Amino acid sequence: VELHWDDAVFMFEYFKPKTLPEFDSYKTSTVSADLANLLKRLSGIIPRNDGPTLSVDDVSAYIEGGALKVPALPEGATPAPPVVNELYYLLADYHFKNKEQSKAIKFYMHDISLCPNRFDSWAGMALARASRIQDKLNSNELRSDGPIWKNSLAVLTCFKRALEIDGSNLSLWIEYGTMSYALHSFASRQLKQWKQELPPDLIKQMEERRDSMLETASQCFQSASRCDGDEEEWLIHYMLGKIAEKRKLPPKDYLQLYKK
Repeated sequence: VELHWDDAVFMFEYFKPKTLPEFDSYKTSTVSADLANLLKRLSGIIPRNDGPTLSVDDVSAYIEGGALKVPALPEGATPAPPVVNELYYLLADYHFKNKEQSKAIKFYMHDISLCPNRFDSWAGMALARASRIQDKLNSNELRSDGPIWKNSLAVLTCFKRALEIDGSNLSLWIEYGTMSYALHSFASRQLKQWKQELPPDLIKQMEERRDSMLETASQCFQSASRCDGDEEEWLIHYMLGKIAEKRKLPPKDYLQLYKK
């Protein structure tokens, strides 16, 4: 049956959840598979916007290409209608909660091109991308670390942007810190393994990565310790202790943290 946009808007308003699920809400808060299928159909008939827009390529240049300009709607852009404003986010959330990370990332990118300051899209995309890197770090098939570092730039950028929008989210600081520490450990292992065979400039680059990831992890767990809420307090102190130990600080410093 052919679906017209006016009917689509009516159906969306009728079936959509009363409140948008958050990136870390339970899987039960996301849309059903049937509604997700309907949303995909709706995404194929969205009317064209002829005004200035923020393109997915612009978002990608910031996340994956290291462009410095934070994504924002261009001057004169008309806000997307409510349906479009929520549709891509709901699809992204559905795939993210169902552990379909590549599809989730695709829809988060579309959503950010319409709502560049949506915290939950940046946070969800950071975790979706982090999950893919974690899978690679845990596999024993790594012949080259190039793809890891290329993809890690995107992950770290998403975490950073999400926490610039809302720096009070304790669980996201912990996730950001944990990812940074995992990348630090990966760089340390690679250095130990290949140090004898690598040219000096590559060794220097890997040492810089190793040290910068430890510094980022430290800043994340310190920020987490300043957030409201005492859940995961033991983990924050434990990780700060591990970081202090890696930095070869006096034993009394990190033992004090472990004790907490």
